[in-house]
Amino acid sequence: MSRRRFPRTAIPPAAKPLLRPKPPQPPSPSPKRFSWRKAPWPFIVSGTVFWGTLTFVGTSYYLAISRPIPDVDPSTIDLNAVYNATAKDFDSGMESTEYWWGIAKLRKKMAGMATGDVLESAAGTGRNSEFYDRSKLKSLVMVDRSQGMMDICKGEW
Repeated sequence: MSRRRFPRTAIPPAAKPLLRPKPPQPPSPSPKRFSWRKAPWPFIVSGTVFWGTLTFVGTSYYLAISRPIPDVDPSTIDLNAVYNATAKDFDSGMESTEYWWGIAKLRKKMAGMATGDVLESAAGTGRNSEFYDRSKLKSLVMVDRSQGMMDICKGEW
């Protein structure tokens, strides 16, 4: 059996428009290649932060447990000299800490609730004095062991 071959020119004229060649398609974009130049930086930075934090915490813990505990009764330690020396700068050093911990809001809330005769022990520099509603108070007594702190407290009033 022989195969019968038809010449290419034997295609009927009506079929020729169907065999038009397809327009060329643009080449598909190649996927982005992985670049080792950019890839390790997040790992290097996060690893450095992790190990740095771990080293700091570990060293702090080691130093804390390696120091001997002093055999001093805490009730015998007199801190008046420390508070007298730091009284002038005490308020400015505490403002940001109290703000971020929310202590300033608690001071305002608690002092605002005070009524009648009020005794404030450990008054310090009188930081609560600005929050008292004086129309609700019958009397206010502020005491502190540090004379330097009380001098600043008296200046507040």
